Amino acid sequence: MEKRNIPEIRFKGFVGDWKEDKLGNISNISKMAGFEFTEHVNYSDEGSIVAIRGLNVKEGKLNLNDVKYIDDSNLDKLERSKLFKGDIIFTYTGTVGETAIIPENNKFYLAPNVARIRLNQNENPLFYINNISRTEYFNKVIRRYITESSQATLNMENIRKLEIMKTNLQEQKEIGRLFESLDQTIDLQGKVVEENKRLKQALLQKLFPKKGQKFPELRLKGFSGDWEEKKLSEIDNIEIYQPKTITANDFINDGKYKVFGANGYIGSYDKYNHETDQVTISCRGENSGLVNYVKAFTWITGNSMVVNIDKCKELNKYFFYNLLSCKNLKRIVTGSGQPQITRKDLVTFKIEVPSIPEQEAIGNLFRSLDEKILREEERLEGYKTLKKSLLQKMFV
Repeated sequence: MEKRNIPEIRFKGFVGDWKEDKLGNISNISKMAGFEFTEHVNYSDEGSIVAIRGLNVKEGKLNLNDVKYIDDSNLDKLERSKLFKGDIIFTYTGTVGETAIIPENNKFYLAPNVARIRLNQNENPLFYINNISRTEYFNKVIRRYITESSQATLNMENIRKLEIMKTNLQEQKEIGRLFESLDQTIDLQGKVVEENKRLKQALLQKLFPKKGQKFPELRLKGFSGDWEEKKLSEIDNIEIYQPKTITANDFINDGKYKVFGANGYIGSYDKYNHETDQVTISCRGENSGLVNYVKAFTWITGNSMVVNIDKCKELNKYFFYNLLSCKNLKRIVTGSGQPQITRKDLVTFKIEVPSIPEQEAIGNLFRSLDEKILREEERLEGYKTLKKSLLQKMFV
């Protein structure tokens, strides 16, 4: 039976096969010529007309954190580089295949290494940008036309040759609207995550004493008095050590327990060396000094220093984790070729400690906030997973 060119999931009311076409047949594709850039373009750090470079195109969006302006350029000579609302931009050198849609007129121009795809009137940009940006499309179509020299490149002729499956305009619009709505939901959820993270950072700065201070700027209700400064070695029953290191050769693909390295989970194993949650400090490599909270039943390697307070009655664990996170542990990092933190330097490190009830109140506050951040991050990942699935199933 001949394979039909129809998507796995389809809006109600649409039937019939999709048809293959060439990108060059359904759009006008152009780039900025080298001589145009050298003769007519002047970059500036200030202005209102933005030159869209490859670094400004990421994950289907414009990233305008680092831009160059061309207000002082000879714009009359750059007409074919002028971008209009609805144009698709496409990176063709270095990182090939990043795309975005131009959101407004009279603000953006092409820079080198970025192509402009201006679709014909009976084609929908939102449909095509989602079609082109799929991983499956890159692997199946784009990759075949890439040439490799010092870096990956896709020339204009080959961009125009790219085969693409298309449907009628009405179905294109329905698919485009769906992904536009989903992208808006993802963007909003991403902002929720970032807002909660910013709130946590603000509270970390205010709920712990600043250097030289004996109490924090912001105090939870019912607490007063100075915090007590202590070296870690002066706290009863605190244990500071590097666990036994295991290597990647020891990992087990389907191991029951996670392995934690210097700053994250790196594999799995059939044993654990800690049956309770632990506060760890990365003690080897460029991330030395980063503080982590590692969940129970994990094998923690010697790339992390464990600050074990299981037997300590002077510290609340989640309070202690957040307190250390506010500290500049980089100042006790030694070594240049291989940065490290040693136990000798860590035991003399000073912290400020309030009463156990205040520690518990602060620890509970941050635990609740971290759990909320995790829930929001999981919701965000759920939306992204949904989009990925729909991209696979709603295109041919």
